[in-house]
Amino acid sequence: MKLRNDLIELIEKSGQKILVNGKMTKEMCNVTFKCDVNEKVVLSSEQSEYVANKMCEYNASIFKMINILTEDLNSRQACFSLDLKNENPNCIVSVHFLIRNSELKCLVYQRSLDVKTKLLQDFFFIKSLALMISSIFDMKKIGIRFYVGSLHYHIDDDSNFNKLLA
Repeated sequence: MKLRNDLIELIEKSGQKILVNGKMTKEMCNVTFKCDVNEKVVLSSEQSEYVANKMCEYNASIFKMINILTEDLNSRQACFSLDLKNENPNCIVSVHFLIRNSELKCLVYQRSLDVKTKLLQDFFFIKSLALMISSIFDMKKIGIRFYVGSLHYHIDDDSNFNKLLA
């Protein structure tokens, strides 16, 4: 995936090394990036299951958001928060949809994103939501932007990551 490679390169160039939970990590803080909704993503069965579970888990919130946009296409209230009360809270904090100038804008606020292990499934989850909502409202143009507090990868996991790519 081009986006993942670009983000890894960005972290390599500008990130800092820190020790987090006993793992050496390369990290950048307060990063924002756009995603190409047309970029192809291939998920493992485990990642596909994760996305399907998220869609089911937040089904009521997703449809509430759709109802808000149905009532007012210019609403700024079409957003939902993900559960942060679990022992291992979601890294995605909230998702916000706006329709402006015939474009669906999807803003993703994320506290933490491991580029090597979580980017694909998080991107696919958001892409799936955006495509569903754009089809409901007949939006041809979609913009997705992530705002991430900690964009990182674990250096110790490099050998496992390279095996996944082979």
